[in-house]
Amino acid sequence: MENFSNNILGGKGQVTATAALTELRKISNLLSEM
Repeated sequence: MENFSNNILGGKGQVTATAALTELRKISNLLSEM
């Protein structure tokens, strides 16, 4: 059971990191268009 919850937390961490990278790309695209 502990391993199961750890996997879920690890997955959430990956999703959050990916979302952050996507947001950074959006911001840098906006800045380069200015």
